[in-house]
Amino acid sequence: MMRGVSPLSVQLYTHSDYSLLESVCTVESLVRQSAKLGLKSLALTDLGTTAGHGEFEHHCRQAGIKPIFGVELDVADLGHVVLLALTDTGYRNILHLTSQVGPLLRERLAECKSGIALLTGANLTEGLYNWLEAEFGANHYIRYELGQSESPWENYPHHKLVLTQDVRYLEPRSLVTLDVLGKIKGKEIALPPKPLLSWKDLCAAFQGPETVVTTTLTLADRCNVQLPREQMLPPHPDGESLNDLVWQGAQERFGLIRDEVRQRLEHELSTIRALGYEDYFLIVADIVRFAKSAGIAVGPGRGSAASSLVAYVLGITEVDSLSWGLLFERFLNVERNKRPDIDLDFCYERRGEVLSYVVRRFGREHVAQIGTYGTFGPKAASQEVRRVLGEENQAIAREIQGLKRHRSTHAAGVIITARPIQEISAVYLDREVPVTHLDMYALEELGALKIDLLGLRTLTLLHKIEEQVKRADNTFSLEDIPAHDGETLAQLSRGKSLGIFQLESDLFQDLIRKLKPQSFRDLVALLALGRPGPLAMFPEYVSRRDSQAKVKYPHPALEEILGETYGLILYQEQVMLIANRIGGLSLGEADLLRSALSKQDPRAAEKWRTRFTAGAQETGFSRDAADRLFTMIAKFSGYAFNKAHSVSYARLTWQAAYMKTHYPGEFFLTLINEGSTGKEREMYLMDALGFGLQVLPPSVNHSDLAATLEGDTLRLGLLTNRLLPPQSAAEIVKGKGQWSSLKQLKRATRLDNDFLVKLGL
Repeated sequence: MMRGVSPLSVQLYTHSDYSLLESVCTVESLVRQSAKLGLKSLALTDLGTTAGHGEFEHHCRQAGIKPIFGVELDVADLGHVVLLALTDTGYRNILHLTSQVGPLLRERLAECKSGIALLTGANLTEGLYNWLEAEFGANHYIRYELGQSESPWENYPHHKLVLTQDVRYLEPRSLVTLDVLGKIKGKEIALPPKPLLSWKDLCAAFQGPETVVTTTLTLADRCNVQLPREQMLPPHPDGESLNDLVWQGAQERFGLIRDEVRQRLEHELSTIRALGYEDYFLIVADIVRFAKSAGIAVGPGRGSAASSLVAYVLGITEVDSLSWGLLFERFLNVERNKRPDIDLDFCYERRGEVLSYVVRRFGREHVAQIGTYGTFGPKAASQEVRRVLGEENQAIAREIQGLKRHRSTHAAGVIITARPIQEISAVYLDREVPVTHLDMYALEELGALKIDLLGLRTLTLLHKIEEQVKRADNTFSLEDIPAHDGETLAQLSRGKSLGIFQLESDLFQDLIRKLKPQSFRDLVALLALGRPGPLAMFPEYVSRRDSQAKVKYPHPALEEILGETYGLILYQEQVMLIANRIGGLSLGEADLLRSALSKQDPRAAEKWRTRFTAGAQETGFSRDAADRLFTMIAKFSGYAFNKAHSVSYARLTWQAAYMKTHYPGEFFLTLINEGSTGKEREMYLMDALGFGLQVLPPSVNHSDLAATLEGDTLRLGLLTNRLLPPQSAAEIVKGKGQWSSLKQLKRATRLDNDFLVKLGL
């Protein structure tokens, strides 16, 4: 067979932009170009990372290319070597090796050699070559890189040699961009002479023995790996029964369990069991239980998780989904068969304690934070090109845009795995908690359980305001504040929402003055309306609320569904209820319809239109009326907001508004002491005056370091003045009430007269 016409073809040595600042190729563009050139197999061998493997597998599968999973590592004595996974065992070994801090000891490499092909450079000493042969035998190959000057076939057996091309760019013009990336990184990159070549062109450029070509294809054929997937959720350590905890929690929440509650819980438990997610709920409930027992503030819920009554009775959320008409199928349903996603909010100062607990609970080998990767935006790309070249080059800046520039850690994402994490993803071990190479999308594709543990500053502030109030009244609790309070609604109606969660912006201050909320339900609607899409409905919402008698509904079922929003479709749950009660779809199907319409997919929309109109006609609608109703649903589906999330966060909004109205001293004291500076602090102080508080300046004889309350008076702390060194401020507070002269103060603080006068002390 003539060279280059084999039905097999491969590139064994390629780098994507996961080799940070050392490649112009994204994984997607690399695979796309490889498919265009007719390659049948392709390896990804990024430097020191397996981060691209999940994305690589996905794109190769779509392109009909066989993926070969590899990595380039720095090994002591050997320099940079390429590892290719021959088997699933070999891939696990690659993950373990890539997780080590380099350079890797070659003894460690030898310990994890099973199922791995090792490609070394051609500049080996006789001793190293003999060691590699003894350790790796037939799995040791010498890499001949296209363009290298030496002819290694003169020194090594031909069957040990494989043909490689160091792929780092796809088009000849991109060579300059690659050089610029190296300059941005501050590293000299050996610029490959050619962009990605087809197998035919690669073989044509090679002037060595035919055996090398055959060996290269044989090696590609030997690599047969599928990325490891989680087949099960990590079991809950205590082996608790979800069923028992749910019915116990239901009694605590409701007392006597009425039929409606029982039926809903049985339905949710049945779905959870059918999908195999009992342990997921147990794990999340356990984390929340720990936080509450440790006095760590926990949010009332967020996202669609608040739709679950099981989550409510387990204490995961604080929203009674039944009383709010929230649909479990918006969160979890058999038809969608997608993993539940419960995001948890905690006090931002103590989130780390929660993460440490999760690591202790499940073991360091089974818990990791999720890796993420920053990319070049337009501005950063232009700035970096200008910095290294001394001039603007728009073509290069455009090509750099979107490429990865650094790795980072997801702000909240954590995975918990049944098997050790290093059997699914390599990890970086340079943090207290390991960080995965794979990002959240790849991990989800591989079945890993992801939980978001978020730090929410509002929870911290509310908890500290509550603590301030408890100093005077230890029976007070945020959980006991009334669900309706005229004074709080009146303050909000005047636009007094500075410092209140979700309502601080100028937009919301304006909207709330126009809305003049009459109930907590209005607040829920406001948080949904104040978004780019639904915002256009705001005037109509206010008009209809204030003239409810004029609102007409074409069908009684629509009045039942849309009555709370006066005939407008504001919530995603309303879309689902219309599809269910009028269109005859199951709630699971209704969620699929909602999702399809929100993505504005015309083909999917027509499919669901047919289903909906047929069902609506059976409900009593004419074909035209059914079609018009579907058109209205389709129009608003892209704007409709998740009611479950709006209800959850409105609880925090209401708590903050209530505290500001009834405990303004404690409210403003906390806001001023908790990191507000400059203009923000000035705004809070002006607002405090409007609430009847007197504000006194810092005083050497009366102030503490932070602001304090003196009855209805807010006394600013010494550290309000950022010019005063903290150590000097501490000395002043020590002698508080005893300073009789500026001279005495100067002697104690070692500050000169002019500086003390400048401080206004």
